Amino acid sequence: MQQKSNNDNWQKKKIINSKSHQKIAFKTINDSIVIKREKGRKIYLENGEILKDFGSCSYFGLDLDERVIKASQNDLEQLGVNFAIARTRLRVKSFILLEDLLSEIYCQSHVTLFSSLHITHLGFIPLLSSGEMPSFPVKENGVYFIVDKTAHASIQINRGLMEQLGTVTIIDFQDSNCLRDAFQFGFKNGMTSISFSDSIGSMGGIAPLNLLIQLAEEYNGYVYLDDAHGSSVYGKNGCGYVLDKLKNKFHDRLILACSLSKGFGANAAALALPTQDDKETLKHFCTPYLFSNPPALSIVNAAIRSAQIHLSNELSELQNKLWENVSYFDSLLEADYIINRKNRIPIRGVFIGNEENAIYLTKILREKGFFVLTAMYPTVSKGKSILRLAIASDHKKEDIYLICQLIKEFKSI
Repeated sequence: MQQKSNNDNWQKKKIINSKSHQKIAFKTINDSIVIKREKGRKIYLENGEILKDFGSCSYFGLDLDERVIKASQNDLEQLGVNFAIARTRLRVKSFILLEDLLSEIYCQSHVTLFSSLHITHLGFIPLLSSGEMPSFPVKENGVYFIVDKTAHASIQINRGLMEQLGTVTIIDFQDSNCLRDAFQFGFKNGMTSISFSDSIGSMGGIAPLNLLIQLAEEYNGYVYLDDAHGSSVYGKNGCGYVLDKLKNKFHDRLILACSLSKGFGANAAALALPTQDDKETLKHFCTPYLFSNPPALSIVNAAIRSAQIHLSNELSELQNKLWENVSYFDSLLEADYIINRKNRIPIRGVFIGNEENAIYLTKILREKGFFVLTAMYPTVSKGKSILRLAIASDHKKEDIYLICQLIKEFKSI
C-alpha cells in the first residue's frame, strides 16, 4: 500500500505559506478582547479602543435585541443551562417549538436543529451518501461529490470524508460548462451527482441556483446549499436567498443548511429537508445528532424569540433598512476594486492583493475608529487579499460615509 508523504499534507502547506503574514496580523489587527457592545455597531475593547463594527455578520443586530436577550433566560432555573444528554433519549419542549417555527420560516420544510453548520455538514454527508435517505436514493456506483472551489471551509474540510464515501471533484461553479460536465460525468458513470456550495459566498459571489436545480433534475442528482449568509436577510419571514429565489417552494432535490447566527441573531444551525420521513431518518441515524451535545437551552430560547420576530412584519422593515444601507455604500464607492458592488448581498470586499498591504490598511482603519476583517491566504488565494465589510441595518449613514472616504483615500495613494 502506497503511503502519502507529509509533504502532501494540505494543512502543512497552508500553514507554511501563510505563517509570516498571519503572525503579523495576530500581533497588529487580530485577537482583540471585546468588553462591551452597544447598538449602533459600537464595540469597546479591553485596550480602550472604541470601534464602529463592520466585521460582524449580525446583519440586523438581533443578538443585542432586549427581547432576544431576555428570552435566552427562559426556564433556566427549571431546566438548567445545558441538558447533557442526546436528544434521542430526552429533550425539552423548546427544541420542538423552535423546529416548528423554523419549518414555518423555511417554507414548510422539515427542519432539524444542530449546534453549528460545521456539525451539520459533518453529520449529514455520510447519511446522504448512504442512499438510505427517503428522498435521496443513490445509484449503485455511489456518490459523485461536486464541490465549489469557493465553498466555505466547513464544507471543504470534509473532502477527506467525502473521499471515503464516494468520488470528489472540486470545480468553479461560476463556469457553467464545467458544472454541467461534472453532473453529466457522474450520471454517465452510474453515480449520483450531488453539488455542494454556499448560496452567498462569504468572500463574494452567488451560486448559480437555477442552473444547479436544472442540472439536478436533468441528471437525477441533488443540490446541497449552505445558506448561512442568505438566511434571514432575504425573502418572506427571512426564508433566505435559496427559498426566495425558488419562490417560497421547497424543491424535492434540495438539501438546505441554514445559520441561526449571523442575520438570525442567535446561534446554532438548521438543516431543512423535503419530507418528514427524511427528518425521522436523520434523527435515527445522523451521528452528531445521536452522540453530540445539543445546543444550549439559552441559545434555543433566544432563537425561538428571534424566529417569532422573523414571522412578524418587523423583519421586512429590517431587511429594507439593510438594503438601503447597502445601496448607500455602493453610491459612495463606484470603483472596480469593490467586490460585490451592485449585487444584492450584504457583504462588500475591497480588493487589496498583497497580504501586508491589507494588514496595513486594516490597521489604519482601526486607528480611525473602524473595525473590518482582513481576508488573506489561506482564506482567499495567495496575493488576492481583501478587506471584508459586513453591512447591517443598524449602521449609521455617517459611519458608512466616513469609512468609504477613508477607503477612497487609501486606494488613491
